[in-house]
Amino acid sequence: VRVKEVEDGFVLRLEQGDELIASLAEFMKERDIGSGAVTGLGAVNRACLGCYLLEEQDYSAREFEGDMEVVGLTGTLSWYDGEPFPHVHLMLTDRDFQATGGHCFEAHV
Repeated sequence: VRVKEVEDGFVLRLEQGDELIASLAEFMKERDIGSGAVTGLGAVNRACLGCYLLEEQDYSAREFEGDMEVVGLTGTLSWYDGEPFPHVHLMLTDRDFQATGGHCFEAHV
């Protein structure tokens, strides 16, 4: 992960092989980030996304593989039980222009 500090925060660039959620958590620890908002774009080749099921009060998860463009990334950075807690939602498109989105459990660059 490459990090650049800018006037209003930070710009992170994940490298091939980096995992999004783990990279954000590590960044929060290294820079002592208490809370924040995150947006982004880019590409991934593997992701695990979830959809929150209200009746079950739990997530249904599904894995996706192959080159996908990140056309939307939004989330929050906070802490839970003393650990960094990046809460991220992704919208992805594949080479057939099929879109999918949800809560991001993992996303690999």
